[in-house]
Amino acid sequence: MEWTYLDSSWIEAARVNHEENYLEIKFKSGKCFRYDGAAEHFDGLISGSAGSYFHQNLKTWPYTEFLE
Repeated sequence: MEWTYLDSSWIEAARVNHEENYLEIKFKSGKCFRYDGAAEHFDGLISGSAGSYFHQNLKTWPYTEFLE
């Protein structure tokens, strides 16, 4: 999986695994979070304002932090 870099002030990049149905987001703070069951949100996240999309759809989604 490769990172898709985003034009966002606080989200650096995102990547998706459709087979295992998860989305990973790398924040400019250096933290990386994995959102299980959220693969369908990848296209929405990268298609416009990543920050707005994140707040509307993923902010309260359960996540796991991981090291890149």
